[in-house]
Amino acid sequence: MSTAKIWIDDDLRERIARVAAANEQTPHSFMVRALAEKVDEAEWTLALRDEARQRRVVVGDPTVEWHDMRDWLNQRLKEGPQK
Repeated sequence: MSTAKIWIDDDLRERIARVAAANEQTPHSFMVRALAEKVDEAEWTLALRDEARQRRVVVGDPTVEWHDMRDWLNQRLKEGPQK
């Protein structure tokens, strides 16, 4: 397990200590759990976005074929910076 140092203001520190004590936890365990829950939530949100994007492609939303995109990108590189 690794360590991380975070800076939190005194008000938030006191709130964490109060809520952790009310839940019979240490402030450290409360913060670790809160971080884990936030990461779980963010991963879930990203998975939903990815699934929604894939479904839009499946139902026929316009897409670009890779070979067309590659040709377009190569042409842009040959043309150089746009003014």
